[in-house]
Amino acid sequence: MKTRSFFLSCALIVCLLGCSPQDGDSLAAANRAYAHGNYLEAQELYQSYIQTESGGTERWRAWSRLLSICLDIRSQPQKALPIVDTMLLEFASSPQRVAELSWKRAEILTQVQDNKAAIEAWQKILDDPAFSRAQQWQAVQELYSIFQRQQRYALMRDVLAQNTALAPSPEDKLRVQYKLAQVYFLLRNYKEASHSLDDLLAQENIPAALEVQAVYLLAEIALEQGKVADARKLFLSLKGRYPNPQALRIRIDALAE
Repeated sequence: MKTRSFFLSCALIVCLLGCSPQDGDSLAAANRAYAHGNYLEAQELYQSYIQTESGGTERWRAWSRLLSICLDIRSQPQKALPIVDTMLLEFASSPQRVAELSWKRAEILTQVQDNKAAIEAWQKILDDPAFSRAQQWQAVQELYSIFQRQQRYALMRDVLAQNTALAPSPEDKLRVQYKLAQVYFLLRNYKEASHSLDDLLAQENIPAALEVQAVYLLAEIALEQGKVADARKLFLSLKGRYPNPQALRIRIDALAE
């Protein structure tokens, strides 16, 4: 079944790329065409090699060049997807290559904004111990960004809260805490937002810029809760530290008694 699926996928790629197999074309000719920037010719030759050399030792290289032409040269991520999927079938016995291709597939799905499939792809990476902690942390960031674009605040909260331990440094953990406070604010859970910010501000190693952001958000929370005097006091505490003094002054003046 896998063999049949593989050859069907190859046929699909022939159609998608607009090329046809040419018996007798060599990998060396394909490499020369690629090196000289003759990408259409190279694409046809690589495709021919893949079609005619089923046991070829350079199939990974040929597939990789086809993928590069689609993504880097022709900027056609949609056409790159069936290439990646077919490569996943062919190289399924190599965990290293499967991991590399799975990552590439997740990136492409994100690029073409196939959000449902991209979420599934990044989640698989996050759950797969074959990937490094750094890669899993990147998967967290990708998932967070997708959920943010979709305004799915509860999922933004969950992906951060459940994976804080993956943050690569103490400063990154503090930034996660601030992001969580932002999400709680968007969810109108001001109690949790305030608690997260208070805990953040109690840390000795908090970066100055992050401290300013945290205090500003506390002021916004106070305003949402109708605590105007508290909000003004917090805004005033940022004088000389907030990066946009004029905007801060406008906020303070608007809250003048």
